[in-house]
Amino acid sequence: MVVSSLVLAMVIALAAGCGGATPVSPEPIPAAVEQSSDSPGEGTAAEITLRYDETVEFQELELRWLELEDSRCPIGVKCIWAGQMVVTVEAARGDDKPLEVELLRRVGREPETAEALGYELRLLEVDPHPKEGVTPERGDYVARIEITGP
Repeated sequence: MVVSSLVLAMVIALAAGCGGATPVSPEPIPAAVEQSSDSPGEGTAAEITLRYDETVEFQELELRWLELEDSRCPIGVKCIWAGQMVVTVEAARGDDKPLEVELLRRVGREPETAEALGYELRLLEVDPHPKEGVTPERGDYVARIEITGP
């Protein structure tokens, strides 16, 4: 009886955790994720999650993921170089001309900072990690990006 109750509780917990999937949408969605400000007068920082072809909004900035170059060493393969990720995003704000910005992250190093329209952007991670013999669909990719606003 105790085992079946435990199994039922685990099934309910797993089902609740899987129900929050976010559909990919070309329309801007709010990026209200872990925002913080160190002190008054400094820019607000946030960590956003961005899917391929999705657009997210942070303050007045809109980001849309355009391209991915992923040379990370696949799981199951021995490599000489750990690799890097380059995510190209389009940054737009109000009437400003949209910019294409490359966000670079070398494996094992701190993320590099890119600037766009007064904001600082840093690529933290891209999932899924490459695996030998597996090619994920474009829509399966998710990037975590840190944004610091003006």
